[in-house]
Amino acid sequence: SYGLPMYTSEVSPKDSRGAMTSLFQLFTAVGVVIGAVINVPRRWPWWVPFAVPVVPAGVLAIGLLFLPESPRWLLKQNRYDEAMAVLTYLRSDTPEAIHSELEEIESAIRQEEAAAAESSWLDLCAAGVWQRVGVAVGLQIFQQLTGINIVVAFGSLFFRSAGLTGDKA
Repeated sequence: SYGLPMYTSEVSPKDSRGAMTSLFQLFTAVGVVIGAVINVPRRWPWWVPFAVPVVPAGVLAIGLLFLPESPRWLLKQNRYDEAMAVLTYLRSDTPEAIHSELEEIESAIRQEEAAAAESSWLDLCAAGVWQRVGVAVGLQIFQQLTGINIVVAFGSLFFRSAGLTGDKA
């Protein structure tokens, strides 16, 4: 859930970057809803709900082997010619537009490196910042500790095991 949206944002044109990464999140949420709505028959073994998602994950893993590195990553590794080739492959723009986009990416990388040189992890403890960091980290921890992922995936099975049937389950 972390690497693919980042890759998508790095290879998408800047005018559609937000839409592309938002679509990734939308499709993830739709998949969760479909998974929650599908009712696993009792006669199936317990491992089927675990095994079924392995198929699309396997397809994704194999497909990743054929994707080029992102131009941004290549530029961070000082591989300008390869970044130019990948961006040319990804875009149908003119060479001037591709060169201009590479310059923008390089400029953004320089700005990020300059900002990183001026900051440290201690900046997260600054007044007004540590509270926000605490809330963000706490929400993520509590989201996982509630076990909501298990309830979404196996809620109907739990309810049936408790004796609830039909619309009650």
